[in-house]
Amino acid sequence: MSLESGAEAKGLGGEMVALLTLAWPIIVGQVGYLTMGVVDTVVVGRLGAEPMAALALGHFWSLALSVFGLNTLRGLDPFFSQAFGAGDHHALRRVHAHALFFGLVLSVPIALAHLGAGLTMRFFGQPEAAVVVAHDYSVAVALGMAPLLVAAALAQFLQGLGRVLAPMVVVVFANLVNLVLDLVLVLGADLGPLGQVPAFGAEGCGWATTGVRWFSLPALLLVARRPLRAFAPLWRRPFFAPGELPRLLRVSVPVGAHGCLEMWAFFALGLMMGRLGTEALAGHSVAMNMISLTYMVSFGLAGAASIRVGHLIGRGAPWGRCALTAVGLGAGFMAFSGLGLVYFAERVGGLFTHDAAVILVVAALLPVGGAFQVFDGTQVVAAGVLRGAGDTAFSAWANAVGHWIVGLPVGAVAGLVLFRTPGSVWWGMALGLAFVAIASLARLRQILRRGPRRVIE
Repeated sequence: MSLESGAEAKGLGGEMVALLTLAWPIIVGQVGYLTMGVVDTVVVGRLGAEPMAALALGHFWSLALSVFGLNTLRGLDPFFSQAFGAGDHHALRRVHAHALFFGLVLSVPIALAHLGAGLTMRFFGQPEAAVVVAHDYSVAVALGMAPLLVAAALAQFLQGLGRVLAPMVVVVFANLVNLVLDLVLVLGADLGPLGQVPAFGAEGCGWATTGVRWFSLPALLLVARRPLRAFAPLWRRPFFAPGELPRLLRVSVPVGAHGCLEMWAFFALGLMMGRLGTEALAGHSVAMNMISLTYMVSFGLAGAASIRVGHLIGRGAPWGRCALTAVGLGAGFMAFSGLGLVYFAERVGGLFTHDAAVILVVAALLPVGGAFQVFDGTQVVAAGVLRGAGDTAFSAWANAVGHWIVGLPVGAVAGLVLFRTPGSVWWGMALGLAFVAIASLARLRQILRRGPRRVIE
């Protein structure tokens, strides 16, 4: 079965193959994005702890702002996938135009918000030396916001068609460009006849990131030129109709809110861990790195499920088996990886540091992370299925309650007041994720009984 066919799979095995065929390039692409951040940290790490702290501040500020735009564009998935499944090329071109418009418009306020990095970080009492560099990093990254969101709109459109390989290929090459630019701009380099490039330090990572984004947009246009040409957006009416924007926003904005609620909750979790000391914060950082890596598998499955479900709904085909298979794969993989984290808990910490206190924190957190993983994998894949079915608002509300009303308050009371242990903080978030997972499964059951929402007209 081709990636872009959207055809019904035969049996459970066929559905698993269809989902995994769509999922693995998305997974590789997401791991590629994580890898760029790791390379930034490793290169800046050669300069010492202070530049690393500045990079971490600037990177998180940029990510916290960008997540709304990126996830809002992801919220257009059901329009793309259902239109493709239905063979409605007019709708595809129309939503394609709207997606590019969204990307351009969203890039402006997000880029401007980057300019407030220094003021915000000083408000939260961050070290002045780190704030100055983090602000310069954020200013540099702001100049790459337009190509980032336009490329994201194109990538979501391609994924809606089932064309998942092109964005992955671009991310692989972008990693190479990022490595070269990091080495040149962070550490400085003698380019011979081109002259000497000064060392910009952590700020250089911001310029490297912007360079990568300006590389990635034309690279994606080149690699995916055939499908993009075949479904090129037309800007004249009725293809670009501003009156349709509210309908698209009602579906896509909750996905943007969902991403913000989730990311900001984990930022708050890090702030709570910092209240328990530097060893707790360092151990939390190591454990989160491991969990983020395995989470990418479920994230890829969620994207694949959204595409498959949308294709099937667009065609008017049964989609329940696809939905349940995707959730089962996500939960099953995360259960397996969670067991691995429990078994290798003490050894994992030693891969990152020789500090015995930090290793003990990692060993205490990763078993909690096992439960964390199962709930997180279940809820993210269920959210992907619901997204493909045109149901996006519920996931945002479930995350608001699970993270901000259940998880963080319970973690704060248990971890900072009653027991004052890192594991207690994490158990609070695990409880919150359990709520989100159960609520998402209940909603999925309801939608399976009631029927999906066809978002295309």
